[in-house]
Amino acid sequence: MTVSNENQHDISRRGFLRAGSLAGAAAAVAACAPAAAPASDPARSGQAAPAAAPAKAAWEKEWDTLVEAAKKEKEVAVITYPGSQFRKFLDTFEAAFPGIMVQHTAGNASAIVPKIIQERQGGVYSQDLMLATVTTPLINLRPANALEPVRPLIFRGDVIDDKVWSGGFEAGFLDKEKRMMYAPTFDRNLGLWINTDQVGATEISGIKDLLNPKWKGKILSLDPRSVGVAWNVLDMKRTGGEEFVRKLYGEQEPVLVRDLRQGTEFMVKGQYPIGIGVPNADAFLDFEAQGLGKNLKFLEIDGGTFLLSTSNTYRIERGPHPNAAKLFINWLFTKEGQTNWAKFTGQNSRRTDGVPPGNPRYLPTAGRTYPTIEAEAQLEEVNRIYALTKEVIK
Repeated sequence: MTVSNENQHDISRRGFLRAGSLAGAAAAVAACAPAAAPASDPARSGQAAPAAAPAKAAWEKEWDTLVEAAKKEKEVAVITYPGSQFRKFLDTFEAAFPGIMVQHTAGNASAIVPKIIQERQGGVYSQDLMLATVTTPLINLRPANALEPVRPLIFRGDVIDDKVWSGGFEAGFLDKEKRMMYAPTFDRNLGLWINTDQVGATEISGIKDLLNPKWKGKILSLDPRSVGVAWNVLDMKRTGGEEFVRKLYGEQEPVLVRDLRQGTEFMVKGQYPIGIGVPNADAFLDFEAQGLGKNLKFLEIDGGTFLLSTSNTYRIERGPHPNAAKLFINWLFTKEGQTNWAKFTGQNSRRTDGVPPGNPRYLPTAGRTYPTIEAEAQLEEVNRIYALTKEVIK
């Protein structure tokens, strides 16, 4: 303990002599006492010396610095699809990094993206990150210079390791430049559903059975003219041809819906016997948790099912919390982040190092090769689908 100068006192001559005599007595006692055992020497005793703590890797030091910088920003703004499961996941990030709050915006990309562009035109930059499909952000936000590359932000050694990702780390970049966005998840696209109470087991064995006059006006479909939901139609076009698409959407009079949750609810309630693109995987989880939708069945027919990632990670240009955004992205891609993501969102991680499946129903079937559709390389074909459906839907 340090004592201030004002509390120190001069030692008198008598006190000095008294202290000296006490010290002498103590020395005499010490001389009569047994000699103290020498300090333990691991080398002499044969014991191993305590191992020195391993030096931190460069990325670990960068991580520590980043955490402190992110905490100073206090929050990060993240856009996801609608659904309570996404908020529950974001709560795990807040728990992992106390003091950093997630400002959450939930909605379909087709509705959120125009708002982002409108805000930016007014000089407002309120969002940091967006978890969405391949299509909408690349078609709309990139031409508006509203995206920044996400690749430069990813640096953790346990994230960029090829061994921990199905297909390797690079396979997660679905844009042509391999830098604008990253897909940490993949699921089978469950595009065609039936209500088993209304559709017999053998009534639909291929997509061309959808043209049966019996189903006219009874098919519920995500509106293929809405940006971001044309993948199912592209899949059917590759399988059945353009003429099939023209007949399905031009003659069978499907009921079109743009709201994913509303379409899912219609199917769960049995209002339609057949759904294309509905029920939505994310929205369906909430209904399943209530024991609903047990009579809905996915049909994997015609070999047309493909893999998709609905939560590709984008970085919004001029985001207000750059350090917190960088922290969020890297943590999201860790084993811990992906385990929480799979647990709460029901999506399946591409990580192969022990992350449990989010929903086994959507896992790719082992040994089966799936066509690559949901990637920027396919956007030109997707645009032709938009033009085709706009032509035939009256």
